[in-house]
Amino acid sequence: FGEPGMPTEHAHIGTIDVVCGWGGAFACVCALLKRTRFGIGSFCRTSLAAAGQYLQVPFMHDFPGRIFDEPKGKVRGAHALHTCIECSDGWLFVAATGASAKPVEIAEALEKLRIAGISDLHEFCTCRTKSDVLAKLQAEGIPAAPLSSL
Repeated sequence: FGEPGMPTEHAHIGTIDVVCGWGGAFACVCALLKRTRFGIGSFCRTSLAAAGQYLQVPFMHDFPGRIFDEPKGKVRGAHALHTCIECSDGWLFVAATGASAKPVEIAEALEKLRIAGISDLHEFCTCRTKSDVLAKLQAEGIPAAPLSSL
């Protein structure tokens, strides 16, 4: 593809189409393996948009020189108040707000925790047991549950 005297354009047509076909074939193989192993089939699909997103992932997420400088490490939830938190004897999932909470809702939940004497939820949990943290959060009406694995 391309006009005379111009470079051949293949990135917009060939690459996306090939990756989309590969994605469709891979999805079909996965569905057939599931049927073979578990006796049930699966629904599979792909699209040019999905193939384009797949091709862009390395450039959006991981690139040379990227520094992982998140203050609490990798994300273990939607945000700081809807997350997995490590206590001295295991993990809890705390849902002080919904996963898609607006900044105002997060600020209100932070204020509720501050009034309860918890200025930093992660710091509060680190030096306490799951049962102590659960009791305190439940007394304040903040949903939390222990995790058996992470």
